[in-house]
Amino acid sequence: MIFGSSGILLKEIFLKNANVEVVMLISVGFSFLAVIAFIHLINIKKKITYNFSLKYIGLIPIPLIILITFQLGIYTPLSKLIFSFTNPDIIPLNPFSSIVSLLSSLILAPIFEEIIFRGYILRGFLSTYSPIKAIISSAIIFGLVHFYPYQIIGAIPLGVFFGWIYYKTKSIGITIILHSFVNFIGLFSGWLHFKYGNQTIESISDIYGNYSIYMIIVATASFVIFLHRFIQKMKLFHVDNEIEIITT
Repeated sequence: MIFGSSGILLKEIFLKNANVEVVMLISVGFSFLAVIAFIHLINIKKKITYNFSLKYIGLIPIPLIILITFQLGIYTPLSKLIFSFTNPDIIPLNPFSSIVSLLSSLILAPIFEEIIFRGYILRGFLSTYSPIKAIISSAIIFGLVHFYPYQIIGAIPLGVFFGWIYYKTKSIGITIILHSFVNFIGLFSGWLHFKYGNQTIESISDIYGNYSIYMIIVATASFVIFLHRFIQKMKLFHVDNEIEIITT
């Protein structure tokens, strides 16, 4: 927040003619780097490393389907309803209209958020608490950091999902890929709403247009089916789940 605010102040004082989105992108990048640097500073003796291994990339296809159906059938309808209720005067924009926003959503946020929330926070919680408590606690923090109610309702369950996969695979490389993908699907579902829906949500057809109800029903049903299938599959998946604590 300090670095992000500094970026806005810098623009107002020295870069009045600069593109506000570029300044915000730089500010967000510095904000993430500042947090990572601070955590490294207070953990300098623990020699923290990141595992970007894609050894278990074969697990990804079903989670991708789960994320697509979650975004289209559950998160986007709920978030658009909440956004319409809390921000009735704001007109939805094309989420693909800004290259800076795309870079932030598809590259910066997935990499830095996974390093911080799974690579640092969840990893630290797993060294102290039970897996369930650690995953849920880190997911709540992940959700609250997104601040806006229409984002929190999606960020918390996604935080649980990413946390569970990290716990199973020990790889933030896998969760970075999934995080980037779910952000893309979020942008795409937002585009569908922008293109075919309405700003004010008064009926279900205002989400995606005339076929909204069919899309939501099919997506939600598919989400439940594939999530159940993935849970059953992961029950048979086993890696060494002991978290290594490096001490001096």
